[in-house]
Parts: sequence; structure tokens; C-alpha cells
Amino acid sequence: MSEVKIQQVAPELLERLDAHITQYGFKLNRGKRTFRRKIGGVTQLLEFLFYTDERGVLIEPIIRIKIEQLESVYHQICTKKKEYFEATTTLGGGLANIMRHYDEGLEAQPRESTKFLVDDSDSFEKLVNALTVYFDQYALRYFEENSTVERADKLLNANPEVNSIHNWLLPMRAAIGLIAAKQVNNPRLAELLKIYSQRMRDADEGWKSEFERLKVLLQPA
Repeated sequence: MSEVKIQQVAPELLERLDAHITQYGFKLNRGKRTFRRKIGGVTQLLEFLFYTDERGVLIEPIIRIKIEQLESVYHQICTKKKEYFEATTTLGGGLANIMRHYDEGLEAQPRESTKFLVDDSDSFEKLVNALTVYFDQYALRYFEENSTVERADKLLNANPEVNSIHNWLLPMRAAIGLIAAKQVNNPRLAELLKIYSQRMRDADEGWKSEFERLKVLLQPA
């Protein structure tokens, strides 16, 4: 790799990782640069985002868990069109943050970058080797431990006052967190609703509109 470019790095990285990751039941969508595994009503994804800067190509692996039982409720009150439902995320974030979650107990969203740099052939080879290890040690563990409504409630609602690495987008985190709390009969539901309501005061009007509809949906029958 003399001059590192996304058009070269992206397909080669996916191809090199394909055999290792698909042995666990994941399927590669090359167009979307995503590995996907569906188990019942849960979809688990490892996505790769690619950027460039003056140093070379930056690669950001993203872990996402989509739990249909939660997201189907959220989609009843959300304002986005159905074709964008795929972007809804129950749990997940940058692989680098998930690694720190397990190694350091990280829960709050940090400011540090979650991207890996490839600037030559040597750094590419090192990243390919590292990602296979990271997938086995961290991504698989995250998927296997956290693909339930109970875990979504636990991770999203443990520290509602701070931004979470498990769903960095506050309006979606608040909505999915509250839906999970409702479904597992979390005794802190009223407290969580109050905290998230306060934090949503500065959100865009579209998010606020969704949140108000969610509050109606959460009311006792």
C-alpha cells in the first residue's frame, strides 16, 4: 500500500476478516460494510466506517444490537420514515469504547477517538490481526452478554445522568431505556422518566415530539 485509500483498504479489510467472523454465524454485506447475525428477535451487527485525513485511512468498527421487542415499540412513536428504522439502535457503540468498558469499567461516553489508523501496509496487517482478536475477546462477548431486554435496561438506565457508551444518542437512549424499564417492571421507572425528561429539555423539537408521545405510551393502561 504505497498511498493508502479507502477504495483499497475497505474491501481488503472485509475480505480478510470474512472467514474468521462468518464462522460464528455472521453474514457479510459488502455494500454496507457490515457483518450481521440474527438470533430470534435480535440482530447483532459489526459495522465498519471509513474516513480519511492527512495521515491515511481511519477505520471505526461499530458494534450494534437491535432488539425487536424494544425497537418495535419505539417505532410506534418515532418521527422517522420506515426506511430509516434500520438505523435504530438498542445497544452499542465504538469497538474501542466497548473494549474499555470491559478492561476499565468505562460507562460514560468519552471524548477520545474510537478510530484505528492505517497509514501503510504494516499498520494494515497489524490491524487485521488485532481485529480478529478484538472480535473474539470483546465483540462476541458483548453480543452474547447483552442481547436481552433485561440487559438493555441495566446498561442504558444504570447511570441516566451521563451520556452512555452503550447508546451515545441521548434521545434514542432515553426512549429505548424507558421502554426497556417498562417491559421489565423496573421500580425506578418514574425516577428515570423524570431524569430523562430533564435531560431532553435541550433536544431538537423532533426528538422532543417523540419523547412526549413516548410518555403517553408509558402511562398505565
